[in-house]
Amino acid sequence: MMTYIADVEKSTFWAHRSWTRFAEIEDKHNYLVVVPVCGFADWGLGHPLDIEETVGMAILKQAVKTMKGFLSIIVAPPLRFVLGPYENCAFSLDSETAYDYVEDVVHSIHITGFNKVVFFNTSPWNEELVNKACARDLRIKYAMQMFSINLYGLGLDFHPVRSKSRSLLQTMGTYLREQEPVLASGPGKSVPSDVLEMDEASHADPLTDFTPLEQARKEGAKMLRQTGEHLAGLLLEVNERQPLPHDGVIYQKKGL
Repeated sequence: MMTYIADVEKSTFWAHRSWTRFAEIEDKHNYLVVVPVCGFADWGLGHPLDIEETVGMAILKQAVKTMKGFLSIIVAPPLRFVLGPYENCAFSLDSETAYDYVEDVVHSIHITGFNKVVFFNTSPWNEELVNKACARDLRIKYAMQMFSINLYGLGLDFHPVRSKSRSLLQTMGTYLREQEPVLASGPGKSVPSDVLEMDEASHADPLTDFTPLEQARKEGAKMLRQTGEHLAGLLLEVNERQPLPHDGVIYQKKGL
C-alpha cells in the first residue's frame, strides 16, 4: 500500500509526476502552480499540531476537484517547516531561513519552466512572508507572476486573537479527523499572539468547549464545500490574469 505525503487530488500533485512528464508539457505558461504553506502549532483547539495542514489541504483538495477540467493546475508538496516565532509552534525556522526556503522552492518551479505561482497559506505568522515574496521580491528576481491567498481571506483564521472563526476551525478539524478534540482538563496554557493593534491582547485562551462529532460531520462538510468553492473561484480568477508583459522582465528606464 502506497503512503502519500499529503492529502491531495492525486492527478494534479507535483510529486506524482516524473521529470520526463514535466519535460513533455509544452504549454507550461498556461499552468498554475499552487504551493501550500502550513505550519505546525498548538492553536488551543484541542487538535494536533498539524491541524493547519489537515484543514488547509482538505480545502485545497476540494477546490481542485471543483474546478478540475477548467484550468491546468499542479499542486506542490506543502511547505511544512516555516516561520513560527512562538512557543506554541513546532519545527519552526527563523525568518531569514524561512524566506530562503520559500525562494528555493520558487526558483525550482521557475527552472522547471512554469511562471505563474500561487501561495496558499494557512499560517498567520507566514502571511507577511509570502505576501512580501509574491508582491515584490520573487516577482522581480525571477520574472514570475506571483500571487498569495491566505486562509484568513477565505473567512477562516488560526490567529488566536484576530480570529472570529476558531470554533469553526475546531469543528472542521473534528469532521476531517473523525475525532473530537481533546481539551485541557483545567485552565490550558494561553496561545501567544503578536499585537496587531493598539491595546490588543497578546494572548488568547484555549477553547473550552467543542461541537460533538455527529454535529461536526454535518457542519464541517458544509463548511469544507463552501470554503473549497471560494478558493476555487479565487484560483480561477488568478488563472484568468493576463501574462506579464515582456515575459515578466522589468526594464529600467534610462535617462535621456
